[in-house]
Amino acid sequence: MASIGLGVLAAFALVALGGAPADAHETIAGGAVTVVQTLGPREVTLTMFPPANGPAAMPVLVSLQGPALDAPLSLRTVPAGSMTAVGGLDLPLGTDRPASGSLQIDRTGPWEVVLTIGPDVSRVPVSVPDVAPTPGWAWAVRGGMAAAVLGAIGAAATRRRRLAFGLGGGALVGASVAVTAALLSTTIPAATAVPVSASTTTGADPSATGMAMSGAMSGASTSVPSPGAQVTGAVVVTPSVGPVDPDGLVPVELALTDGSTGEPVDDLVVHDDALIHLAVIGPDERLFHVHPARVSPGRYVVRLPLTDAGRYGVFAETVRADGGHQLSRSAFTLAAAVPPVAPQREVVAAVGGSGARDVAGMHVDVAVSAAAAARTTRVTLTFADANGPVRDLQAWLGMAGHLLVLGPSTSSPEPDPLDPVTSFAHVHDMAPPVQGGFGPTIAFDYVFPSVGDYRLWAQVAHHGQLVTIPVSVTVTATGFP
Repeated sequence: MASIGLGVLAAFALVALGGAPADAHETIAGGAVTVVQTLGPREVTLTMFPPANGPAAMPVLVSLQGPALDAPLSLRTVPAGSMTAVGGLDLPLGTDRPASGSLQIDRTGPWEVVLTIGPDVSRVPVSVPDVAPTPGWAWAVRGGMAAAVLGAIGAAATRRRRLAFGLGGGALVGASVAVTAALLSTTIPAATAVPVSASTTTGADPSATGMAMSGAMSGASTSVPSPGAQVTGAVVVTPSVGPVDPDGLVPVELALTDGSTGEPVDDLVVHDDALIHLAVIGPDERLFHVHPARVSPGRYVVRLPLTDAGRYGVFAETVRADGGHQLSRSAFTLAAAVPPVAPQREVVAAVGGSGARDVAGMHVDVAVSAAAAARTTRVTLTFADANGPVRDLQAWLGMAGHLLVLGPSTSSPEPDPLDPVTSFAHVHDMAPPVQGGFGPTIAFDYVFPSVGDYRLWAQVAHHGQLVTIPVSVTVTATGFP
């Protein structure tokens, strides 16, 4: 028994001295990175778990919102700037459950996860850090623990009880002093998120309900914007429209450039689970709330079921690595009408104020408190179906609901750079889920900047589909007339 005890203590001493298995590391993994992208008619959510301690397999989780796949989903890991894939994974997916697997990472530094579904391709940036060296405080703690263990071994090996207690107790006191000195002399670094090109934030917002993500969008800039684009911050977004695809979708490409240098912007970080939150509003006031796929540095693409000729307003929300939420406004023209394809996404014109309406198999009661400029207005939606109150609304982009606001009304959805009151806002309901779901009530708080007619689109997720409820509101100086 004595030899077994000495063996256990000796093994513990090796661990304390750093003789741990070769795959043990000092740093702590930072968690998941979730990126939502619109690829054709589908919303694809890619969740990655980047290795925090050097090259390793990277677990991934993929889920879909929209029609079932008509082509395989392919994932590849490619070092940034390279065309050669290191690891690959093909996932046959349905819309009922996520699929998972692992991708190989064989070196540190910047990477891209290339996701392909049919003609749609995205390149999601991710970075793998170097293995951090063992800090001095860790060696001090190890040394103290080793001294304690070796002292205990010596105490167990001696036949003189008094001497044994002396050796063991002295070693333990020495270890305590060493650990205490290490803790007092060095601040132990807190575990940090995995450094990635796409931030690991998932929409944690300081407000509990309905925090406006953007307000009035007027602003001055010293740079000269590209044709068709307006600078509202450091990011200039220039949209262009390609020819209609065989499946009836219209490609919209966004070129992101720095307003000061003119260089491509490729330092976006994930905010609220996406690199870009894009609202496209058509001449018939239809809303497309989508998340374009990154295809190369500063270049993003989304394919939309546009049908009406005319001018489309474009509102792009971004966050750059140096901080700061930005809202860029621009527009494009669809020269000719496009024959409609089978509906693949809920896009509805903004009609109707307070009151009841039926949308996507649900009965929705909309209530708008007295809408006065410069005062908080609450927009409340209550959902029910044939079985009673709806309590299984799902989170979308980490939120219970979204409200997009445009107004006061202008002659077209195209933003007018000379109109200081034209505003666009993206508001969230941050209420926590109840019994695994949201509902039956979703509420948003918003301060309308001025009087006039506004167009609102409330959005929730239900049964794997995005549901849009259009609302129109007239804002007066003192409330409703």
